[in-house]
Formats: sequence, structure tokens, C-alpha cells
Amino acid sequence: MHFMNKCLSKKIKFGVIYLNLKKQICAVLISIMCIAIIIINPLSTTAAAPIGLVINGQTITGMPMPPVIQQNRTLVPARAVFQDGLGAEVEWQGETRTVSISYGETHILLVIGSRVIIVNGHPSDMPIPAQIINGNTMIPLRAVAENLGFEVDFKNRTVFIDSVSVEPIDPEPTPPPVIDSTPTPPPRGSDSRVVIVDPGHGGRPGAVYDDVRAADLNLAIAEKLIQLIEECGYMTVYTTRTGDYIVELNDRVQFANERGDIMVTIHHNAWHTPYINGVETFYRTNEFDTSRSLTSQNLARIIQRQILDHTGRNDRGSRTADFVILRYSEIPTVLIEVGFMSNPEEFATLISAEYQWWVAQAIFEGLLEAFLLYSQ
Repeated sequence: MHFMNKCLSKKIKFGVIYLNLKKQICAVLISIMCIAIIIINPLSTTAAAPIGLVINGQTITGMPMPPVIQQNRTLVPARAVFQDGLGAEVEWQGETRTVSISYGETHILLVIGSRVIIVNGHPSDMPIPAQIINGNTMIPLRAVAENLGFEVDFKNRTVFIDSVSVEPIDPEPTPPPVIDSTPTPPPRGSDSRVVIVDPGHGGRPGAVYDDVRAADLNLAIAEKLIQLIEECGYMTVYTTRTGDYIVELNDRVQFANERGDIMVTIHHNAWHTPYINGVETFYRTNEFDTSRSLTSQNLARIIQRQILDHTGRNDRGSRTADFVILRYSEIPTVLIEVGFMSNPEEFATLISAEYQWWVAQAIFEGLLEAFLLYSQ
């Protein structure tokens, strides 16, 4: 009996210790969970105050979306701040996903998703890209405002914008570059940025699926790319054809060698098995690459990456090839196979105007990147 009482006493004592230990463990776990919740969701305890905006001493309210902070940078709604608040002219091009801001003699172009800002035709890099957030066009405040001549300050979660420039003067309109298949060769120099856009085929259909011709798809993307380059103002663009007619390969290469700094030739692929799909960009290394920093290989890698980033298509890589147009080129040249018309799913995408804009946008940003990173 004494033995049983002793065992029972030990069990009770052990049970009390176990219960106390279990309570302590639960308390620790609850504390850890509370701390984690606070770290993950700081708004659960104290909601952060919204960011205020003051323009020339006047508090701005009623914006479609308040300023937001990303990567320690302030993004603001483009039209509400720069047009309604500062008197600039803001235009949105949905097809090209570009924002154009004009104030006095300063013209700024931004591309959604790109860190490049083009000021009066001169591109530079921004720390954060323009974005679409909740259906609103949000652009980097300091990068744009300071280029327009305004002062920007940030205090106590309030952005202050003040005018320091003279009243804007409407500039004379600049005529757009003219695309001509037989232009006068532009002067070459360290800042020469002449792009030759070559829509493959023409007069000959190339691959044909469901009465859709590769030659026509090539031209459709080329026309959109040309429009983007024209609107940019940083590059000059010429094309090898503007309609459905034959331009021989040797003539295309000669035209590019005489007039261009970069050549981009656009094609659409096809194969006898329908499951093959994806984007590939071809280049060819030649003796001219040793005398310049931008090579055809550099250009191919940049454009291939940009197309993949914009479209999410299958990556078939940037690869060497001995096509005539690459073999005899004396300038950095790439041949882009946008996708496979023989793949039903990809074909449905390739004939979409929206998708063609995405491809054109990708090539355009690749050209900008190439000119920014490499001197000719």
C-alpha cells in the first residue's frame, strides 16, 4: 500500500510538472505566433498612415489612388499629379503601354515595366519602373518631377512638390522621322543610333497556315516596332520593305551595311511536328565584332531575354546560324524567329495584335538596352 501511495504521489507530481511544462510551451508558442503575425502583418496592430501629397503648398486630395512606396521610392498616379496638379500634358498609349509627359520644352517617355526614362530623346536608368497598379498608371515621382524642373521632398509620410522652373513655353512640334526604303545615308558617329528593321519575306509568303502568311505577320510586328522607335525619338529607323514585294537578301544586307548601326530581321517559324514551339534568336560572329563593343551575340542575348520576359514563351535560346543575312552583315545583326506557326496554340497567339505589340515592345526595349550598354 505504501508502495502504491508512493507511485501515485510520483505520478501526480510528474503530472503537475508535465502540465506546467505544457503550459509554458504553449505560452512560448503563442508568443512566437503573435510576434510572427505582427512581423508579417504590421497593420494588424497599427495601420500605417497614408502618404500625403502637397503641391506648391496645396494639399492634394481625391486622387484615384494615393502615392505608394516601393523599394524606398514613391510612385504616384501620372495624370492626377503631373497633369491636374502640375499642369503638364500627360498622354497614355495603351497599345504601346507608354506614358508621355510634356512640360514646356521637356518631353518624357516612360514604358510600363521598364526602368528606362527617355528625356528629350536621351534615355537613362530609373531605380524603379513605371507600373499599372489597380488599374492606375503609377510612375516614379522623383525621376519624372526633377527632370521637369520641380523640387521633391519627403517628410513625415508626406511628399512635397514645388515649382522652381519658369513658366513653360510650348515648343515647336518636331516632325517624326520618315521611313524610306532608299534614304540618304546618315552620318556615322559615336552617338549614331540607326536601326534597320527587316520584315522577312515579302512577295514570297513564307510559311502559310489557315491562310495566314508568315510574310504578313513579319510585317505586322515590324510596323509596330517602327512606331515605337519613332515615338521614342532616341533612335532613327529605316525598313527594308513597307509592303508585300520582293527585296532580295543581298539587297537587304547591303542596305543595312550602308545605313545602319543595328539590324533586326523578323521571321516566324514552322516545323513538321506540331508540338515544337518557342522563341529563338540567331546571330553569327564575324570579323567586325573584334572592333566594337556591341556584337551580334550581345544583341541576340539581350533581345531573346526581353522577348521571354515580355511574353513568357518557351526559350529556344540565342544561337549561331549561317543565314545569308547574318553571314554578310557588317553591323550587329540578329534574326528573330518569333514563334512556330505550326504549333496550334502558339499560332493562335502569334496572330493576335496584342501579342504582336508585346513582341515589338520587347525588341524595342532590347534595342534601347543595347545602345545604352554598348557604344558603337
